Amino acid sequence: MKIILACCPSWSIQYPPYNISLLKSILTKAGHTVKNFDFNIESYHFLKKEDIDFWIGQNYFYWEGDEFDNIIFPKIENLMNEWVDNILKYNPQFIGFTLYHTNWRCTQHIIKKIKKRNNEIKIMLGGPQCFEAKHDFSYTSISDYICNAEGEHEILNIINNTIPSAQRVDINISPIPDYSDYTISDYGNQGMSLEASRGCIAKCAFCMETHYWKYRYKRADVLINELKEYIKKYNITHYRFNDSLINGHIKEFYKFICLLHEENLGITWEAYARINGKMDLNFMKKIKLSGVDHLSYGIESGSQKVLDDMKKEINIDEIEQNLKDGYEAGVRSHVNWMVGFPSETNYDNLLSLIFLFNNRKYINDISPGMTCGIGSRSDLKLHGEKYKLLPEFYWDNFVTEEFKNTAIHRFIRLKCTHIWLQLIEINNGQMGSKSKYLQEQYNIEFLNKKNINIIDYNEAIDFSYLHKETFSSSLYSEYLSFFYVIYKAFGSFSMTLLFNKDTDTSEFGKAIVKEYNAECKFKMESNRYELQLTHNLDTVKPFNESISFKGEFN
Repeated sequence: MKIILACCPSWSIQYPPYNISLLKSILTKAGHTVKNFDFNIESYHFLKKEDIDFWIGQNYFYWEGDEFDNIIFPKIENLMNEWVDNILKYNPQFIGFTLYHTNWRCTQHIIKKIKKRNNEIKIMLGGPQCFEAKHDFSYTSISDYICNAEGEHEILNIINNTIPSAQRVDINISPIPDYSDYTISDYGNQGMSLEASRGCIAKCAFCMETHYWKYRYKRADVLINELKEYIKKYNITHYRFNDSLINGHIKEFYKFICLLHEENLGITWEAYARINGKMDLNFMKKIKLSGVDHLSYGIESGSQKVLDDMKKEINIDEIEQNLKDGYEAGVRSHVNWMVGFPSETNYDNLLSLIFLFNNRKYINDISPGMTCGIGSRSDLKLHGEKYKLLPEFYWDNFVTEEFKNTAIHRFIRLKCTHIWLQLIEINNGQMGSKSKYLQEQYNIEFLNKKNINIIDYNEAIDFSYLHKETFSSSLYSEYLSFFYVIYKAFGSFSMTLLFNKDTDTSEFGKAIVKEYNAECKFKMESNRYELQLTHNLDTVKPFNESISFKGEFN
């Protein structure tokens, strides 16, 4: 049987798609003829000269909803027609599309174009976006099959019309992916992906993955043999592990890095990893010797209370120790961050800003995220009352009791976090090199700049006393805490900070940015400050207010 597997934009451009490449190996072994298309990388090279980099995390909103229909689609419609032509020339009986929330809109358009020209072709949908799709008409109306379990079994059951197996996939006997349909030089990191484990050992409150996959890992010797096979077949020297955490089984991970060092395969690698106190300086040195490029940690917050509420089961001390030991051993770090978890207060956010400052030397890159969301099947979704979530959404987003944590609060924190990362010189890969956005959003002048290494966490102040039972007053502390941490780090300064719903939406998207506008002027000399704030909000809790007040920081 002739089968096509495809990935539409937008998704990662750093490596060829792992999932459909693994499925091609499995289908080919079963006797089918398979052709893979990465339309995502094709569209990236087609659009890369645009003023906007549509592939950085900050701009994924362009691929969803009206933004895709109005902005992206007119730019790539002719290219999409070429994709459909190439698909139909192959004359497949089945076409499988891998789905993410960022490529669903484009995939819809492609499927409709295919069905319009040949309605006999069977369409299969798979990937993380399909876990809740079997009862969603927008998915079922344009597809014949939806895979919402592990694809290795599901796709063979569909094509061979066999009874689904309840047995979990044994990843220790999986073949290596077939990357033969791609030009590796088209991709940013000119490497390949592989899998060291599946699932996660944690049960973070915001995450869905633990509900889908049972954790399992590949043995160290299996991984070494896979890498040797990759090198022999593709002559590639850089690899990314796609797992949620490469060190989920810490003893097997240690065995793997020791074997990798002993084998001296001449490769570099990168992976997501969980913070683990067992990874001391000597452990980090072993990781470095194995050829690591960097580890990407899910740290999320600098507040222990928030980490506990998230069910991260890690603590600030071991986070800082992992970052410091990694730095000393030469293991570069990337940090995943989350602003606005439901229980996060302004005080918690201030602790997070202090954490970033104190560890700026040890963090090479960071992804600040797009604020906390409520994922399907996550604990936040299933047990929202535990996190004081209101059952109703406001501004198309979650709100906690008494409107203490809303989309407005979260966006102020997110934008201030981006500015803070720029001030303390942590590389923010999410913003992208083409963006000049931040430079237009604030102006700061240091009056007597000082240089300190550490801010004591005990110096954090809870500014919630500024809340005077109006929604607008609950926003004052967002500004004052941000200005406070700047003062603690750099001394006296003056600053103008802007929020404009149109400008902000063009950078972050309407899912994050709401109808809030503000101009805030702040001046700090010695320990006395003056703040002037003019801001307005159009809906739900509308206000139009100008206020000024003075005070001092002890």
